[in-house]
Formats: sequence, C-alpha cells, structure tokens
Amino acid sequence: MTQEKPTAVEIKFANYFRSDKNDYVLAKVVEHYSDGRKVPALREFKNFERSIYITRPPYRNHQQKKECEFIDRLQEFKCRQMDLIPTISKALGYRGKYNGTLKQLCRSPYVYNVDITTPSIIVNTYKKKYPEAVTPYSVAVLDIETNVHTIDQDPIIVSVTFGNRAVMCIDKHWLGKENCVKSKIIEYCKKYEGDLIEKRNIDIEVYLGEHGGDIAQYAISKINEWMPDFVCIWNIDFDIPKILAVLEKFGYNPADVFSHPSVPKEFRKAYFYMDDKPQRKMVGGKEKLIPKDRMDQWHFLTTPSASIYLCGMRVYGKHRVAAEGKSADGYTLDVILKKHINRAKVKIEGIEHLEKLHFHKVAQTHYKLDYVAYNLGDCVELELLQEKLLDLTINIGNFIGVTEYKNYFSQTKKASDEMHLLHQEYGQPLCATSDQMF
Repeated sequence: MTQEKPTAVEIKFANYFRSDKNDYVLAKVVEHYSDGRKVPALREFKNFERSIYITRPPYRNHQQKKECEFIDRLQEFKCRQMDLIPTISKALGYRGKYNGTLKQLCRSPYVYNVDITTPSIIVNTYKKKYPEAVTPYSVAVLDIETNVHTIDQDPIIVSVTFGNRAVMCIDKHWLGKENCVKSKIIEYCKKYEGDLIEKRNIDIEVYLGEHGGDIAQYAISKINEWMPDFVCIWNIDFDIPKILAVLEKFGYNPADVFSHPSVPKEFRKAYFYMDDKPQRKMVGGKEKLIPKDRMDQWHFLTTPSASIYLCGMRVYGKHRVAAEGKSADGYTLDVILKKHINRAKVKIEGIEHLEKLHFHKVAQTHYKLDYVAYNLGDCVELELLQEKLLDLTINIGNFIGVTEYKNYFSQTKKASDEMHLLHQEYGQPLCATSDQMF
C-alpha cells in the first residue's frame, strides 16, 4: 500500500547540531493532508551542504569589504556548516590547516553568504515552497515544585499540560503513602480547578515516581510523545537547571532524556545557556560592568527535540516593554494572570494569607494534595494566558522569520538573516562579518 503524501509541509523551526564527524539539522514540521489532517513530524538533514561564495581572482582588487557583490563575480562553494573554515581557507589560498576562528578568517574582503546558518536556509526553503501552509504553534506548559525543606531542593512535582492532556509526576515518598491514591489526587485538582478541567475536558495522568530524577524524566518523555511546538515555562532559569541537576544526580543522561528518541545518539545533547553575564557599558565616560536586566536575559535550552523550551515571562516582556514600558507590578505569573484573564494562582484553603517561601514550607508539609492542585493550576492557567495573548501561538512566529529561536532577542541577527535572503534574491550575496567589524 502506497503511503499517503502530504499536500504541504509547514516548517516550525530547525536547529543545528554536530558530532566529531557529522553535522545534523533537526526540523520540526507539520504535514498537511488532503483530508484536513495536520500531523506533527520531524525531518532530519544529515551533512546538509549550504552555499558560500568567494570573489573570483580577477575581481580581488579591493582591500575594504563590500556590502555585497554581483553573483557573476563570485565562485560558489558548497559545504557542511562544520566545514566552513577549511572550505573558505582553501578557497582563499591558505596552505595547511587554518588555526583561527571563522570570524577571523572572514576578515578577508572576499567572503560572502557565511553569516546565515544552515537551519535558517532550510526554514526559508520550506517557507518559500509552501507559503500558504501556516497554522498556529502548539503550546504545552511545564511547571515544577521543589522541596524547600532540603538542601538540594529536588523537584517533588513536575507537571505538563497540553490542551486536553495533562501529566502530573509526583515524588511518592514526599507525598506519603496515605496520599498516593490517584483518584484522591484528581479529586483535589477538581476541587480547585474543576471548572477548567471540565471545560477543557482534561484527561489527567498521575505518575507516582521514586524520586526527582524519575518524575522529571517521565514528564519530559510525555513532551517527546506529544510533540508540542513550544514548551512554555514561566521563569525558565529556575525550572530547567533544577531538572538538569536532578537528572544527573540520579544517574540519567539529560541529553538522552530531552532529545527526541528518534535522534541518533551522536547528536544528542542538553545544554542550558544562562544569559546573565554583566554587560560592558559606558557610564560617566568610563566602561563599567552592568548587571543584565532580568527581562533582557534570553536563557535557552539547546536540545534536538520536537519542542523548543521557552520562557513565557521573557516572551511576554519582549512583546510589550517597547510599547508599554516595564510593568510597575512586576512579572510574576499571578500579576499577569490577574491583568489579562481575571484569574489568579490557586489559593490553598486555610493558608490564603501566606506568601513566598513561608507558603511553600507550610503547603509542602500540611497541605500536600492541595499543593499538587496548586501546581496543576499554574500549568492550566498559563495555557489560558497564552491562548488569550497569542504570544507563542502566533506572535513569536511572525516576529522570528527564519532566525533560530536561540537568537530570538537579537534584532541584529534577525535583520542580518533577512538581509541575506533579500540579497540572495537579487543575485548579490551579502558579505561575511568579521571579528573586527563590531
């Protein structure tokens, strides 16, 4: 029986990875079928060759870089992204191995079309081929609670919600034998969020695990199974480092846990970039190190998955600070929920007056089932917020273009990618930038 082919393939994003010998791009797509079905899928590109251009010898008569060059004055070379340095150095006439960086090599005024990355080239190819294939991004939400009574503060609850699906992964030793009754857990969830559970017809799966590593790996396995485009986390720089740490503590390889099971072992990784380094700025005529504003930090998890893990709080701020200024009330989830959907985080009966660390200490000790419901509420209500604001379902995709999501906060990179594509259309590739240009 012939397998049905999709009528269109919509690309959501693509990410680049490499091993010692090969490079690899994993693209998330949605396959559109004639009967209306839209099916999420992955496309792999191993050792994809992209184009770079070098000025032909007769036209190497200038010392300064040109912004662009006519295509007939350039020679095209194709290579893997991991081979850019040897390919360019050989084309420029260097003998032997070039030991500098790519940016140093691109000091030459004769190198073009290097700055745009292979994933961006692949995304653009799909967008041009299937321009009408556009659907909202699918968004799941992940939230954790950590044990505030211990030094390590391992996760005791890791929950993921995705439309009408939810999985609540709970450390059964923290919860206690008397509370490890799934029907009882769901009863408490309905006590606090029953209206949303009924309205959204949420099927709640309860997983009672041995420890923080067990519940973390199970929650991530459900994300890999469900394949949402985005996993939204409010304040990602808390949740992801905790999950990575507890996986390693209990002997799990984070790269294997986060990577989609279909990804070859050699390309699996899970690296979390903390974008919190101080910035050098001129203050009073002197250069000083200034702490980076929390809302300007774009922390990012690099992993070959069918989903991108994004900070909902930073995306929210990015889309509004320019027009509205910074929120005077801050960016806690409770504040933003009240502002936009007239709901608030779950208030546990009997301790409504408690806040911050004191609340968590008391709730984790005396109100454990209520606390589980509190965690589910954070997930479902953040989903509601995203559906109202459309930050992740629509707006972010319109803003990003073909640029990789790790560069979402970089206007410079986005503008550069757009310029590369425009110059390619007009047959005048854009020059490569060097380490001396900024």
